[in-house]
Amino acid sequence: MTSEAGILGIGRDCINYLRSSPTQRLCAISHTPLFDDGCEVLFRWLTAGDDVSSQQVLTALQNDIEGTADIAEALISSLQIPSLPIAQTSALSALVLSNNPLSPAFKSTLFALLPNLPSLRLLHLSMTNITPVDALALAAYISDERCQLAELHANANTMGYAGARAVVCAVSRCWTMERVDLYSNATEDPAVDAADDGQDQDYSRLALHEVVSLHNAIGAYAPGSGCSWTGLQTKLKYHLAQHTCLKHAAASEARQLLKYARIMLRNARPAPAPTREVCADCECTAAAASPSPLTSAEGSQAHTPVASSFSALPTELQLHILSALAPTLSSAQHLRVIAYASDTRTLPALRLCLPLAPLSRGGGCVADPGALGYAATATRGLSDRAGKKVGSLRRRGTHACASGSCMGRGSVVCQRETARDEWLTRVGCDRYDPSLRRT
Repeated sequence: MTSEAGILGIGRDCINYLRSSPTQRLCAISHTPLFDDGCEVLFRWLTAGDDVSSQQVLTALQNDIEGTADIAEALISSLQIPSLPIAQTSALSALVLSNNPLSPAFKSTLFALLPNLPSLRLLHLSMTNITPVDALALAAYISDERCQLAELHANANTMGYAGARAVVCAVSRCWTMERVDLYSNATEDPAVDAADDGQDQDYSRLALHEVVSLHNAIGAYAPGSGCSWTGLQTKLKYHLAQHTCLKHAAASEARQLLKYARIMLRNARPAPAPTREVCADCECTAAAASPSPLTSAEGSQAHTPVASSFSALPTELQLHILSALAPTLSSAQHLRVIAYASDTRTLPALRLCLPLAPLSRGGGCVADPGALGYAATATRGLSDRAGKKVGSLRRRGTHACASGSCMGRGSVVCQRETARDEWLTRVGCDRYDPSLRRT
């Protein structure tokens, strides 16, 4: 058994290592005998600094943690932003507590306080002694409207059929959930679990008989998800496939609504010239101060006849017409997208930068070949002083990353998906909203 001094020494060593990187976003302490005393040291450090919200991943795997109710409260409070007492939040997206003999008091308190971490997307609770009573508390957290979990891993526990069924029923109301692992969760009496499995056999046969096409696609929409009971697993995968389909539909319709709302909600008067942002670290076009052909064309065609006729309609009628482009979105989601589209401050700035050869000049603004519509070899072609080949043209809609040669994290194309996901989260369209729909 590790002594108390040794425990605290290990905790201090781990904390000192984390402190060495001020931009640390991942805290992973695995296979280390921290016990409860080491956890208290870790949580005190998390609450002592100003960058509490910067922790995005917290992994405590196989640390011999049993925990108490006070330790669970300290864990949640250490991951919240103390400057927002009214609506506390955090940046934590993943919490791993697998392979720890967690006590019932710790688990009940943890599940009750997890809704205070709305940014949590991944939760690992495998081999943590989750009983049927603990499963009910976990199901209550999943059913909470503040829960935004996307993945739940709770394998090798003893929640039994009753506990697993409660979790599956809660998953049906958590529209962000995409993967759930509940394997090896039988109780000490397998006969009871086998008898209870008959409750969902009718559901499994009904799904196979009436929605054969959807049932065949369940495996593609819910890969890796399942449990130890066939009927309950079919029910679980059905709900996850439904969540995934509706999530993709909401995201696609939100992007489509934004595109057309930008056009149709423009003011009838000529819009000012777009903001032109010139890079300070590269040789941009010297004619930036002169009238641009793009600006002149926009000034001559300030507003299309269709947009002018649409803007003459009452506001309520405009919103009702635009809502037909996104029937899956709720009223709140629809209004958030419309508000974003009609705000001129959300328009991207126009950058006037010439593509430079990275090999011929040390620094500066390097244009992404994928954004310019050329192949990945365009960069090498631009650096060819002979100028014989600049790159082969490609079909629109593809980019350099499609061929497997990524242009780097700083390129336009590689950041596009990240920016799109951030926008969907900002307007609340990264998930399906089951609230009242527009009629």
